[in-house]
Parts: sequence; C-alpha cells; structure tokens
Amino acid sequence: MASINALINDGVDGTADSGTQLQFVISGNWLAGDSWSIIISDTSGSVTVGMGTIFKQVPASAITLANRVYFVAGSFLFFSAIGDPTAWDPQDVGSGFIQITSRSASTENLVGLASYQGRLAVFSPRTTQIWTTDADPTKFALNQVLDNIGSLAAEAIKSYGDMDVFFGSNTGVRSLRVRDSSLNAFVSDIGSPVDQLIQASIAQANASGNMICGIVEPTANRYWLFVQDTIYVLSYFPASKVAAWSTYKPTVQVGANQVPFVPVKFCVSNLQVWVRAVDGSVYLYGGLNGTTFDNCTTRIETPWLDVKKPGTFKASSGVDMSVIGKWLMSATMDYLSNGAPRYVPLISATKPTFARERIPFSERGTHIKFQLLNAENRPATFSMLMWHYKEENEK
Repeated sequence: MASINALINDGVDGTADSGTQLQFVISGNWLAGDSWSIIISDTSGSVTVGMGTIFKQVPASAITLANRVYFVAGSFLFFSAIGDPTAWDPQDVGSGFIQITSRSASTENLVGLASYQGRLAVFSPRTTQIWTTDADPTKFALNQVLDNIGSLAAEAIKSYGDMDVFFGSNTGVRSLRVRDSSLNAFVSDIGSPVDQLIQASIAQANASGNMICGIVEPTANRYWLFVQDTIYVLSYFPASKVAAWSTYKPTVQVGANQVPFVPVKFCVSNLQVWVRAVDGSVYLYGGLNGTTFDNCTTRIETPWLDVKKPGTFKASSGVDMSVIGKWLMSATMDYLSNGAPRYVPLISATKPTFARERIPFSERGTHIKFQLLNAENRPATFSMLMWHYKEENEK
C-alpha cells in the first residue's frame, strides 16, 4: 500500500510569485494498476493532479456537439470542457459527468450517442434518452425517455441531418423523429420491410461476435447498415414518398473474382466512404475518382401490392415502365403461394414504354408483385412502373 506525505513549506519573503508550497512524497510498494490522484480545493474551486476523471475509462462511443466532446463508458456520460477536448477534470470549466439511469432508476451500460435537433440522444440496449445540454453542466436537463427501444451497436447509430437518427436495434432498424411542434421524439419503424431479415442477422452477429456498423453515404444521403454478411441500404426521400431498402454484399474485385470482406468501421472523408475490414484492409467506395464500381447484377423486388383494396379482385391487362438500359421484368398474382409465387416472364424493355404499346400481362387476383433484373455491364436506371387493371367483384 503506497503512502503519501505532504510537507508544507512557507513561502520565502522577497521571492516573487511564491506562496505556500506543498511537496508530496509517494512511497511504498506499488502494484500493477495502482494509481494516484490529489485534489486540492479552496474557496475558488478544485484542482486534480494525477489520476483524473476519465482515467482508465474505455469509451464505447464519442461525438462532438456544441463545442464539446462527449463519450459514454459503462453507465456514465462524460463531457469535456468547453472548447478543449483534452480537459476533463474539476478545474476544467464546463467538464463533468452524469450517471445515466433508466426510468426505473436502474443503470445500464451505455452504447452510443447521436446529435438530435441540437440535443443529445443517449442510447443503451433497452432505452433511449434525449438530453438538453448547456455550457453550465448544472443546467443539463433530461427531456425525454423512450423505454424498451435502444441500440446494440454504437457504430449503427447515425444522425440523418439534424432532424432524425437511424439506429440498429435488436428489433431491426428504427428512427427517431419529431412527433409534433413540441419537438418530442418518437420511434418510427422505418425498417419494417427488412426487419425479419435483420433480426435474424443480428442474432447471428451477436452469437459470432461480429461487428454491426453503419454510415450515411454523403452523395446520395442513404443510410447503410452492415449486419453479418450484408449491407442494408435505405433510400429515404419523404418529399418524393420514397422509402425503399436495398441489399448489397461487401466484396472487392480482385482480377476476375469478387472477394468478400467483413466491414468493422465506416467513415466519410472528402464526401467518400472509407471502409476498414476485420483483417485491417481499407477500401474506398467508388475508387479514387468516386465513380469506379465493379460489375454486379441489380434485382428489384416489390412487396405484395393491393392498391389499398385487398378484398377486391383485379384483372390485369398490362404494364408500362420508364427505364434506361435493359431490364427483364416478371410479375405474379399468385398471392396464396406460401412464399414461392409463380412468376410470369414479361417482355424486356430498354427504354420507356409509355409512348408505345404496353407490356401485356393477363392475370387475375387480389395482389400483385413485380421483379426486375438488370445484368448489363453499363449504368441503368429504373424510374417508374405503372400497372393497368380493372376491378372486378369484391369479396
């Protein structure tokens, strides 16, 4: 056990800028992991010497917000001094820490942080809290607690502008949104189309210890989430009423082969996405020029569509679509197929069909589903699909 002795020497008359001096002698037997700290307090405040507030803390996630650095470790939220990311101790103005508890006053290990409408969203596996911060730590305020929803991975929590936060949870992909003029957040099920796929992948990733990570790609403003062996990409454009998911396999082209890799970290630099793989390799999405991509097949699949009349039979007569490049389309109205519908191949299109004869498709049913495939080695665009039908008898 180490001991500390303090020797107090009075200041010497005539010596400039010298008052009471304290000399500390630390002696004894030191063990691995031992540390020391001295807190000196007077009426003007305290000064910590030696082991400080964040000594031995292992951050799970860190962000910058309002001229401060914040990080979470265990059940604590730590924040630096204003304008100084190296200052975390009592003498550093504006620094401090808060122990985050749930509504039931129990503590949870915190997972990650995000900026949400100028406030701070703090995530644990089962709870999300919204905090208002201030230059004065005594004025921090807990605004809202969202129970039974949180995140399992810090790298899956990404701010989408200042009005939304996308995050991966054990139930799938969720988002924080503004409910009304009060600016209170609520949890949206933006990931419902792919939740069943993601839930199974998250369970496998947790069992195998694989990383879950995400990013908002800056040029197209799409949220990416890597889970297990797939990148799930959200195309979310509310003004155009677009909310669609795509899946990609993380691979790199080596010669004539596609070689898979496992991402553990995404980051953005100069408007491009960089990826660090589990083996330490680093990849740049789009290459150095941002426009170099490998050859891959694009497949589009719609959910079952009922045009808001699920109990009405429809007699299909054809399809029109707006495309660039060669697209092979098939369709089915075999709704009661137990997951394996019978698709009917349709004529392929290389340009919009609206000014020409529609693509014929004669089937009858209550729901319809489409698949489109592009396998050309050049850019292709799919913009619109229009289904022509007549309503028949209702059930």
